[in-house]
Amino acid sequence: MKFYQIIILVLNLSISSIVVAYDHKYYGFLAEKYEQQQRYDEALMLTRRAIFKAQETYNPAWLIRWQWQLGRIFKAQNKIVPATAAYQLALDGLNSFCKSKSNIYQKIRPIYFQLADLLLQQNLISAARDVIEQLKAADLKSYFGDCVLLKTKSVEKIADKHTAVIYPIVLEKRLELIISLPRQDLKRITVNVGHQQIYNTVTAFNKAIQKGRSDLEDASYLESAQRLYNWLIRPISLNNIKTLVFVPEGILGTLSMAALHDGKQFLIEKYALAITPSLNLTIAKINKNKKKILVAAITKATQGYAKLHYAKSEIKAISKLGETSKLLDEKFTAANFQSYLNKEYYNIVHISSHAEFAPNAKASFIITQNGKINLTDLDKMIKFQQTIDLLTLSACNTAKGDQEWATLGLSGIAIKAGAISSLATLWKAHDLTTYHMIKIFYQNYFKHQSKAQALQTAQKTIIDTIYHHPIYWASLVLIGNWL
Repeated sequence: MKFYQIIILVLNLSISSIVVAYDHKYYGFLAEKYEQQQRYDEALMLTRRAIFKAQETYNPAWLIRWQWQLGRIFKAQNKIVPATAAYQLALDGLNSFCKSKSNIYQKIRPIYFQLADLLLQQNLISAARDVIEQLKAADLKSYFGDCVLLKTKSVEKIADKHTAVIYPIVLEKRLELIISLPRQDLKRITVNVGHQQIYNTVTAFNKAIQKGRSDLEDASYLESAQRLYNWLIRPISLNNIKTLVFVPEGILGTLSMAALHDGKQFLIEKYALAITPSLNLTIAKINKNKKKILVAAITKATQGYAKLHYAKSEIKAISKLGETSKLLDEKFTAANFQSYLNKEYYNIVHISSHAEFAPNAKASFIITQNGKINLTDLDKMIKFQQTIDLLTLSACNTAKGDQEWATLGLSGIAIKAGAISSLATLWKAHDLTTYHMIKIFYQNYFKHQSKAQALQTAQKTIIDTIYHHPIYWASLVLIGNWL
């Protein structure tokens, strides 16, 4: 540091001490300015001082921020090993938070991606995957506003010999695909496409699919469907693979993987598909006993929501498959629903009612006859009984706002409720085709197909009808355990 710079620094510190003597924020923010000016040596010295002061006064949230800053400075100096260590300290502190404020979490969420980036630069593939797994758990904490505590098992314990698990990690300037194949080490494939291009393409894809509501023959989605296929699927060798399990993040969580297209056919025509928000939070148990079903449904227009025209037919078809308890219309209240769950153990809980997913769990809900069940209440109700095999929500909508959080609601509720799997829709479903898909899905699942295979059979059946456009079948997704 030059002499005049030292004088200015001393003067700045003296003036600052009038307001806050020895405050970690002063050192940290001044270091941040130096970081922006690429004066890394000064930034490093002041950041270390900020860390010391934050430790001294025990300010964990600020400590995370300054450790993150330390990691960025090391990274800018191309000191990858100390940068990784600093990021890891920041992440350890971040993961220790429960009921963390979402506004704070959103600001420091990039720590996960930047650390994963550093690890991938060192080809530490498994460590990078573990960081993204931690991100998944943190996202759920933020969405539900509490800790997500579950017994977890490694994906290798539940993968079968015909299943590939794909982690797409979207970084600022590239896409990293981490692939878990049967009896092989993790593989890593780098695709030369950045975050903004992927975000724009997924957004265009989702928007184009919606045109099918008014024009069955509209094919404007195909350009983006093929582009996404080329990025996410084509680079991977998938010999002898029958099922693909995606662990999507961010904007990719809004994407119907089933509707990706290779130029000749949809992805669902080639592979059975499932998504999971986190492999470490995917319940490894497989429940072969599929006898008892609880169906809760609203078949009439209520509370400003339209009538579900095929709800009765859906219920009738499901009831033929096993011992079924029904809560229909006036009987479907929150009190009755909880009472039934308390008295009996059900392998399958099927809810046919309108559902809205908002940017947080407390504002997300399922419509009952006399009110609503929000997601935080739903998971408490279901937890009264043992782990259920399948939770189905067959008529979901997405509330206005950030659609990425809506996807967290869909997947998170299954995790929070302890359901092995859930079946739900990414957008407002088409009544007729959804009824047929639900019917075919259950019939084939009860014939001992895996859940992913049963959904594939159902969706392929609809593709072969006049309702071949993805708007009619691609919204239905399997979340969690795919077996």
